[in-house]
Amino acid sequence: MNALAPSLPDVTDHLAGFLKAAGDPLRLQVLQVLGQNSFGVLELCEIMAMKQSGMSHHLKVLAKGGLVEKRREGNSIFYRRRLPQADDAEGAVHSALLDELDDGSLNQEVAARLEQVQQQRAEQSRAFFARHAEQHDAQQELIAEYGQYAEQACELLLRASPEGKQVLEIGPGDGLFLLELAGHFEQVIGLDNAEAMLTRARKTVAKRSNVE
Repeated sequence: MNALAPSLPDVTDHLAGFLKAAGDPLRLQVLQVLGQNSFGVLELCEIMAMKQSGMSHHLKVLAKGGLVEKRREGNSIFYRRRLPQADDAEGAVHSALLDELDDGSLNQEVAARLEQVQQQRAEQSRAFFARHAEQHDAQQELIAEYGQYAEQACELLLRASPEGKQVLEIGPGDGLFLLELAGHFEQVIGLDNAEAMLTRARKTVAKRSNVE
């Protein structure tokens, strides 16, 4: 008696879902956009010039196919690209797909709307810190107190760059960590888009000539 043929392995169903999610020009453009940053649904609607119902559908398909994931910040949900996983059946295909998308050019109209959304974010950020710069210390404690991360973070940076040549901190806040870094690196740079916060940081590091 002939043995029954084995059923198709689950890997084919998994790959089919992945390929279905990737097999749409608009969804591929969304993945290109998410290569720049994570965005909320309404921001993606503005960038892609489409209604929320349509965008939500495409994001659901991308999430089901393992191409995007979401995170919550307060009452908002942001979507980002899911990184390829080596142990996934589609890992190599996923990696090659993202490389191809990143090497390609974004549609000009989509790129223009993306730039507009990013500018809106930057303006909102600058306005927020202009209003709340003096309350930074209280806000920082809600995230992580300086004493909880400074020593460990500095140690990790020195391990990664034992020669201690140059280090960059993005969003230096009141500049305390810049001051710590200045004792270990030849050149320290603080980068922020809010002049109110840069003013605070400059006061903190005023006596250190190797901080910019």
